[in-house]
Amino acid sequence: MNKTIDFTAIGRIALIILGTAASSDAISIRTPGTILGDPDTITQDRFEAGTPGAIVNPDFEFDAYDFSGVGWSSANTVRSVALIDDQHFLAAQHAAISGTINFLTNVGVESFAVASYTNIGSSDLKLGTLSAPIDLVAKGIISYAILDPSENPVGHDFLLYGKRGRIGEGTFDATDSITVSGVTGDVIQSTYNIASGANNDAFFTSGDSGGPSFIVGNDGSLILTGIHWAVGDDGDDGPPVVPATEKYNYDTDVGNYVSDLNAISGLTVTTVLSTVPEPSSTLLLGVGLIGFTLRRKR
Repeated sequence: MNKTIDFTAIGRIALIILGTAASSDAISIRTPGTILGDPDTITQDRFEAGTPGAIVNPDFEFDAYDFSGVGWSSANTVRSVALIDDQHFLAAQHAAISGTINFLTNVGVESFAVASYTNIGSSDLKLGTLSAPIDLVAKGIISYAILDPSENPVGHDFLLYGKRGRIGEGTFDATDSITVSGVTGDVIQSTYNIASGANNDAFFTSGDSGGPSFIVGNDGSLILTGIHWAVGDDGDDGPPVVPATEKYNYDTDVGNYVSDLNAISGLTVTTVLSTVPEPSSTLLLGVGLIGFTLRRKR
């Protein structure tokens, strides 16, 4: 499925110029998992509410996965970025990020200065370059491989990382080309059915722009697949449906921009297929099965 949706021509669409409108929430979860005695934190939150990022939620539902490579802007703590090597990260062009980037390391939150940003093609994707490489092993941080461009993400379940580390689930169901405020890019779409679905189903809300989406590999690793860009609902191709029955998440399809990223001096991205060789050790296999089990909670 390939189509062009010009959001600028549809006044009723809810754009994710996510962040231009104020919101106290991150991605909207169908059934938030409440924590007794802590009404401001839900089980889908990576961090305790209001920290931000400094205190890990001990009841985090997705703690089998490694989100250490997802950082946030020190100047705007709702803005997330995803490391793709020891010195580069991906974010959304339209999401304002300035100052330094924070990561939760093995000794607490640490900040790393940004040297430059590079817009990628005509898309909403931008590459950030830190002033110096991070010693990922020493800091206890990982970087993420990108889904190989040869693999179609449609049909895959994935994890949506929202602002302040709130995480939900979805399924990629289409690839599109969209135009938002004059910016055109390739996207992966997921559909949220308003009336029914699984507990962790989620859709983007204001402030989520730039957050990553991950397919989970069969070894339990997170594979970077999308960067949040826009959200819409019924009627993208015609008159709106009122009230809306579906919401559409749009991620910039990172795999489609691998060649653009590799054309940047000093950068060679790592790509991987979602199905990798089975681990040889029983321990690694167990980790993979834990990740798979959590993913299939949907």
